[in-house]
Amino acid sequence: MTTLSAAPLAPLLDRMFAEAEAPAPPQARAALAQLTPEERNRLSASTEEADYRTFYGLARDAYLAVSRDTARLLYMLARASGARSVVEFGTSFGVSTLHLAAGLRDNGGGRIITTEFEPSKAARARENFAVGGLADLIELREGDALQTLPRPARADRPRLARRRQEPLPGSPDASRRTSATRRAHHCRQRRPEPRIPAPRPIRHQRVHLSAVRRGCRTLDAHRLT
Repeated sequence: MTTLSAAPLAPLLDRMFAEAEAPAPPQARAALAQLTPEERNRLSASTEEADYRTFYGLARDAYLAVSRDTARLLYMLARASGARSVVEFGTSFGVSTLHLAAGLRDNGGGRIITTEFEPSKAARARENFAVGGLADLIELREGDALQTLPRPARADRPRLARRRQEPLPGSPDASRRTSATRRAHHCRQRRPEPRIPAPRPIRHQRVHLSAVRRGCRTLDAHRLT
């Protein structure tokens, strides 16, 4: 028995997938019907904030969820890697976030930071996190991820300690330091590369992923660690 297959999460996910697979609500269809297919593609892929806010505002009542198989894969990736921290771009109503959080729970706990800039979806997602019993593992940051997951300012970074005087070559201190350096290098070489699951095209992918990679040292962004 896993968190994913037990109550209260399992029945919640069954309901959410049923809603996602059903036809979109009338208000969502009516809103998106205002756009031609070309306009929808342009707005959803645009790097201009006004464009993608327009699109996702019109789609605020529509599920933009991963499939059942992809959601299960996210859970398995979290479990297989022993993840304790995850950062996610865009929760929508929370399907993918709940699967990742279930992986953290079964790993013994952890923290997932997720984002959503559509207020109505963020409110629904928080309700789902509470109903699924995983709200204690999830931090939902409302707003554009480029602002809610910023790169720390240089002034906020910890100051490096003053460099110690180097020991003389061949001394016991030098030998110990060389051995420790080799061990640290070996650990870095064995550390797995960051995993970036991308089940669907990421909105203005180049901009977001570059921002994520710049912040990886402090947030482990998009990394399952």
